[in-house]
Amino acid sequence: MDPILLDTYQLLNNLFDEDEIAVLKEIEDEITSNPVHYVIDKLWGLDRNIGGIGAYSMPANPVRNPLPRGIGRTIYRPLQYARANIEINNINDHSRYAIQNVGLHLEGLVKYIVKKERMIGIMPSSKMTLGQAINKLHTKNHDERNLTNLKYILGIYNMSKHGVNNDENRQRTFTPMDAIIFYLSSRKIGNSLLTNYREDLYMEIENYIDRLDIN
Repeated sequence: MDPILLDTYQLLNNLFDEDEIAVLKEIEDEITSNPVHYVIDKLWGLDRNIGGIGAYSMPANPVRNPLPRGIGRTIYRPLQYARANIEINNINDHSRYAIQNVGLHLEGLVKYIVKKERMIGIMPSSKMTLGQAINKLHTKNHDERNLTNLKYILGIYNMSKHGVNNDENRQRTFTPMDAIIFYLSSRKIGNSLLTNYREDLYMEIENYIDRLDIN
């Protein structure tokens, strides 16, 4: 298996402790040993430990949609598609698409926070890219480490949308572990960014939140 990308490595070092890294190694070994019929329940265990709403709390099959409309769908539906690309589709072939879905989740979440912070300016938040929304975050309201790690997130996300693998020594642009570390990193960062706004968001999706298996 190809090594993870440099930006992924930065996220791994910045956001994961030794115990989590050990579990990630077990997940990597499982995917390598069983490339078709792998079992990655340990991934969803890590996801649940992060707290908040994650793919672990939704059905793997995206046909069963617990958040059919509104801001809940905008922010969290992409995580369900990410889970489908990781668990139902083969992650060896769908890492790029999992990353794209997770990026859409963060895009919706950061735009929501920007709107709550009233930092929109001339451009409506709905028209912003993830990079533009990140630049609009009110830095005094957020941990500087999150803002730094978002730069690595943005680099990987943009590569998933526009990057082409020209490295003859690399089989694919993204390995399964790039997608998995990207997913968990985005969840950690997003959950932290949402600290001051989680109650408001959950009130907006209160009609559907009991459909989710959350902590």
